[in-house]
Amino acid sequence: MKVSRLEAFTDGVLVIIFTIMILEFKIPNSSHITAIFKQFPYFISYTIGWLFIGEAWYNNLFILSNVKKVTHKIFFMNGLWLFTTSFLPLATAWIGKDLSAQGPEIFYAVVFLLWTLTFFLLIQTIISDNKKMGRNEQIKNLKGMRIYKYLTNPLAMSVQIIVWILLLVFAPQFQLIVMVWQIMFVAGRTNTEIDHTNRVF
Repeated sequence: MKVSRLEAFTDGVLVIIFTIMILEFKIPNSSHITAIFKQFPYFISYTIGWLFIGEAWYNNLFILSNVKKVTHKIFFMNGLWLFTTSFLPLATAWIGKDLSAQGPEIFYAVVFLLWTLTFFLLIQTIISDNKKMGRNEQIKNLKGMRIYKYLTNPLAMSVQIIVWILLLVFAPQFQLIVMVWQIMFVAGRTNTEIDHTNRVF
């Protein structure tokens, strides 16, 4: 399979996920401006989800640019990553009903954890295939990603998991801060190679 077909498939699925999330906004019954503020909790969770998928999409483009041929393993791992991502609209809608409720926060955290795991496994699968073909430059590109360096840093991951658990137990409403931090300061900080590869013009 050509890489362009996998990219097109991925784009289509992510666009649908974006659409489902925006459709969760309800039209207010009242025409008063204050009526829209009742959806403020969902607006917060939606914004985080939007940034979450947006940055993941951007990094996914770079990952797939280092693929020479789409193997069955790569197709499967990319599909598994999309599968975990497809739960985000549900997690976003549920957590948007009550940002301080522990149940929705735990579910959101599980979705985020599974998404992170499948994203990492996708990168590892592509690295493995590139090793077999002796494509050292592509391996260097993938291992040079800040998100990859972060996920392979035992200390950073241990601290994040401990903080995450403590927040979920004692202050669930603040666990979204951990996700925002990872999105803005890890996944969102792209290196020059990624920007160059993903440049449209």
